[in-house]
Amino acid sequence: MNLLILLTSFLLGVFIKVYDELLDEPVLKSYATLPILNGLIGGIVLTGVATMLYDPTILPFIGVSLIAMYLGDTIFYNSYVPYEHKSLNDTVWIQGLFVTAALLLIAFLRDPAGLTVLANYDIKNMVWLVGLIGGFIAIPVEGFLFPEETSRLKTVARIFGACLCLIALPITLYFTNLFYDSIPLCLGASIGMIAVSVIVKLLFVKTVDKTDPRNQSFIMNMLRDWRQAPQVATTEHPIQNTPE
Repeated sequence: MNLLILLTSFLLGVFIKVYDELLDEPVLKSYATLPILNGLIGGIVLTGVATMLYDPTILPFIGVSLIAMYLGDTIFYNSYVPYEHKSLNDTVWIQGLFVTAALLLIAFLRDPAGLTVLANYDIKNMVWLVGLIGGFIAIPVEGFLFPEETSRLKTVARIFGACLCLIALPITLYFTNLFYDSIPLCLGASIGMIAVSVIVKLLFVKTVDKTDPRNQSFIMNMLRDWRQAPQVATTEHPIQNTPE
């Protein structure tokens, strides 16, 4: 693989996450000016089109990721997480889906074989499909388990995810008979997104009100409540020992 295109995918992830953070984080609102946002959108378009032209099999990954983000933001999060939700305007994901669909059509018309090859029944396509399904599941699950913007557990979880991507990346680059180029490109974009997220959390979002449940660990609170459940039940319904 051309290392330049791998760097392009990394920049794609950086541009996407910087755009996301500027709109989501109150401490960064002053930087969310129209010129900066338009510049980021331009960077997303340029790097996104470049990666698409290099390997159109990345487009389904982008489409599935947008759907997963939309579901995570509007259904899973709002239905189950008892905290105030901060996210991009939902129309962003829908607009992204329309753009992705248009790019898929262009890619198909430009080179039908580049996408119809995915219909073949072979190990390379099976690995691609597993990655597609895995990404669709991982995005809303990560948002559900770690919804907090500033909890330490969320930052640690993302650093761990970046380490997994860094381990997987050379494997996908070496075993080209098993992986389409879209797989390492997705890993490169993921590393870029995680890097920006961790940097923002560590450098900019420092003041945390620990009494605010949005800054606590949702998953740790769930585990704590689960551990305390039997004790609560025992307290509420004590066993009465009567002498015989």
